[in-house]
Amino acid sequence: MFPGLTEGIGKMAITTSQTTEEVVVKVIGDLDLTTVGEFQAVVDKALDAKDNRRLVIDLRETDYIDSAGLEQLLVVNRKLIPKGDRILVRVEPGKQPQSVLSITGFGAVMDIEPLPGT
Repeated sequence: MFPGLTEGIGKMAITTSQTTEEVVVKVIGDLDLTTVGEFQAVVDKALDAKDNRRLVIDLRETDYIDSAGLEQLLVVNRKLIPKGDRILVRVEPGKQPQSVLSITGFGAVMDIEPLPGT
């Protein structure tokens, strides 16, 4: 049900949107072992719909990401690399996902935008 998909299983909700330049998957809540399967399913739909647009994973409203969530970001990014692309991850400065992505060095393999809160 793309675009405008909203799904949720308690600790996480996902919305998707599209513009002429981007396909955005927004994660609200926690991206962890219990929610990563749902995230993967939504991202796979977004990949199918992205065409030549940029895939953006918006984590600005994500409270927590664990190793399963980090792994899934790498999996998605690896799918794009053969096409000369990589994901853009938007994070909120000072929140746990931004800290974890910084500490793990994910900025070396994917684009990360630390946008200020709106």
